[in-house]
Amino acid sequence: MADVLIRKASPEDVDGLLELYRQLASSGELPNAGNAAMVIELIDSNPWMLYLVAELDDVVVGTVTMVIVPAVTHSAQPWAQIEHMVVHEAHRKTGIGHALLARCEEHIRSIGGYKMQLQSSNQRDDAHEFYEREGFSASSVGYQRYL
Repeated sequence: MADVLIRKASPEDVDGLLELYRQLASSGELPNAGNAAMVIELIDSNPWMLYLVAELDDVVVGTVTMVIVPAVTHSAQPWAQIEHMVVHEAHRKTGIGHALLARCEEHIRSIGGYKMQLQSSNQRDDAHEFYEREGFSASSVGYQRYL
């Protein structure tokens, strides 16, 4: 893998992030750049969230969001929900996804967390294989209801 930089997302990353989300989202329901930049700032100010980008040659090529959930169970250890993970289609299978998840794991471990979990669309077999190689297991059935 080339020298990829994993860092916190900033409002200056908005164009690159929106391009990545176009590759991930089937619905096309993306905000305009101004609203997206506002959300990035909101996430950055929240200590219970971590929004990362992978940068290669000054171009955003991957991203992941991690939400930290405080818990009373498991000896009051927090856990993490991974969301919106995407690596640019031209850079998949190069180690960028691994680097993003490794940084998430490093962070949740540093605050005493006991697990990371994620959901992936039923139609994303390549992503499922990637997550299994990364040590995740299909352990539950997920449900959602859009409002």
